[in-house]
Amino acid sequence: MQDGLAAEGEVVEFKMPLKLIAGSEAFTLMNIRVMNGTCCKPGQWYEVDNMGPVSIARSNECETTLVEKFVRFLSLPFTGIASAPFVINGTDPDLAGARGLFINEDETKAYIVGEFSGKLSWVNINSTASAFGEVTTIADDLFVQTDVVVNRAETLAYVTSEIGPHGGRNVVSRVKLEGKMKGEEAKCEKWQSKFKQPSNIVLSQDETKVYVVDKGQGKLFRVHLESGKVTSIAEGIEDPFSVAVKKDESKAYVTNISAGPGDRPEGDLLMVDLKTKKVSPVAKSAIKGASGITLSADEKQAFVTEFGHEGGCDGRLSVININPDSTDFGKKSILVTGLCGAHDVRLNRAETLLYFVEVDSSRFSVVRVNLSRIPTPILLTPTLLPERHTISGELQEDQTWSGIVRVPGDVYVPAGRTLTILPGTTVYFAANQDIVAHQHGVPLHNCPNPKVELLVDGTLLAQGTADNPIRFTCDAEQSKPGDWGGIVLTHSAADVPLRHLIVEYADQNLMIFNNCIVEESTFRYAYGGLEDCPEAQHWDVRTGLTLFGFHAVARNNEIYGNTWGIHANQGEARETAQVIENNRIYANNRSSPGFDVPNGIHVCCSNVCIQSNKIKNNTWGVEIGIGTCANVIENKFIDNKKGFVWYYEEGDIRSEASLCNNEMRGNNWDYIKLPAFAPIPQDWFRCP
Repeated sequence: MQDGLAAEGEVVEFKMPLKLIAGSEAFTLMNIRVMNGTCCKPGQWYEVDNMGPVSIARSNECETTLVEKFVRFLSLPFTGIASAPFVINGTDPDLAGARGLFINEDETKAYIVGEFSGKLSWVNINSTASAFGEVTTIADDLFVQTDVVVNRAETLAYVTSEIGPHGGRNVVSRVKLEGKMKGEEAKCEKWQSKFKQPSNIVLSQDETKVYVVDKGQGKLFRVHLESGKVTSIAEGIEDPFSVAVKKDESKAYVTNISAGPGDRPEGDLLMVDLKTKKVSPVAKSAIKGASGITLSADEKQAFVTEFGHEGGCDGRLSVININPDSTDFGKKSILVTGLCGAHDVRLNRAETLLYFVEVDSSRFSVVRVNLSRIPTPILLTPTLLPERHTISGELQEDQTWSGIVRVPGDVYVPAGRTLTILPGTTVYFAANQDIVAHQHGVPLHNCPNPKVELLVDGTLLAQGTADNPIRFTCDAEQSKPGDWGGIVLTHSAADVPLRHLIVEYADQNLMIFNNCIVEESTFRYAYGGLEDCPEAQHWDVRTGLTLFGFHAVARNNEIYGNTWGIHANQGEARETAQVIENNRIYANNRSSPGFDVPNGIHVCCSNVCIQSNKIKNNTWGVEIGIGTCANVIENKFIDNKKGFVWYYEEGDIRSEASLCNNEMRGNNWDYIKLPAFAPIPQDWFRCP
């Protein structure tokens, strides 16, 4: 039948419920209406033929397969953000108590752990396969399982288990899947047993570590897969349950207050800064029985399962806005209701399907989603100040600076506020004064600083361009070092890259306590000791760029005319390294009597990689202090009084260093080790 013509002489295929046919070899259809148009809206479809009666001499009885039903489910229209659920499997005993869910890389398998079955299984979710929805058992005897993650190669699975009413143990198990792929038994081994009640596990993007929620201890842990080292990331969380981690591992989102008998307090969605360990609320009392969480690709939405009441079948699937720049930040939209113990959730890469499991009904289901139907929030618009203005004190709202800005007293950017500085802006800080009471300032070394500072607990967006850099300088006719305090990014400040800055004439031009990247910038004219401070020690010297953040990076910068060009100090050598790479560091050779020796790079108590820098005409090129682990690779040490100075031991504190492929020329001394003050022997050089 074409173009609305009658169907005479054509084959018309249709399907009927088997109960109407009742196994008959022959039957008669009294009437068949052939329709055209859009079914089934009034006025949008019409009859093109009317046939009957029709005699059926032979029937081909065939039930619609699950995969056929699923394909039809994918084609049906739906309104709102989410469709009604489609049950992929709700009968297999291996999924009894379906609790943890993980979707593999090519989206053909759903790995599920069953709390009641004690089994790890995978379900076929390949919509082109006849085995769609079928369950394959991988490992059993894992009572009481709570969650599962699988690596991309599908060779290893990590399963969390807890002690339940019928047995179990508080461990993270490692399941080797290679054998199962070959038709053999999967090998399961106890991997970590340092937890009291592990409830959720997430694999990092680079697959080198996992994050584990310990409900029993109220903590979030990071576990390195190779070494097995367990590190506490956040503590004191009331009844934490599930976690999702951003791809760059800067933030984690934790749900808390799990389901239990009777009415329980509604739980929160919390944000954990993985660098500072700070925990802050995103949505308070928003989650009715914390159970599962996953993030959208842009990491601006969190999809959560809400268990509801124990045995109540009033669970929900919801989405919460986690974009801090949105007026809808923390707002929840309910997608699906009436779920029986909703317990984990995963979004496909196309962000069109949302898979979830229900522990009470032992079901594995999916809904279709249209994220474009989530109400579009209004983005917060900062106040744009005039081209020339004066400002000091605490920001009460987001601000944008441009043109010429004069700062007579401390400016404080609190947590939750954003200061944006546009390319080409010049910020003048008052010289040797501060009209604002020093409420928020961080002491610089041993000296409280009465000079003007820009202190950031929130977000600083300062990204100039090569043609229009952002300049921070002092407001004086004759500028001199130490005229103003400097810029301080605290531990809680957002890790936003800083680019194309010029910072000059401060006590400490830029101090970074967080983990941001600083690149394509100039730091100059911070030289001399802090002579105006009676409490100053010999190491209290002015510095171009100071790195305190565990992951801080200084790359492609020009640093000159300071006492210390770069000062790197983590407090103690950490497992994560600071990076000082491809900078031009020269003429850092001016100090004051009684204060420390000028250095191009001064490192103390840090794990640091110093690579591909040009280090020229400094008093000491690089000084490695005690408590440091340093890799010094492919740098050029040129015309320094001492090229590389290494304090390898002081009492019980030692330092370690590796030098590899560095160029040394024109230095008075190339390598010196202290306290012996002797040349470093040639057999000491090694490449990491």
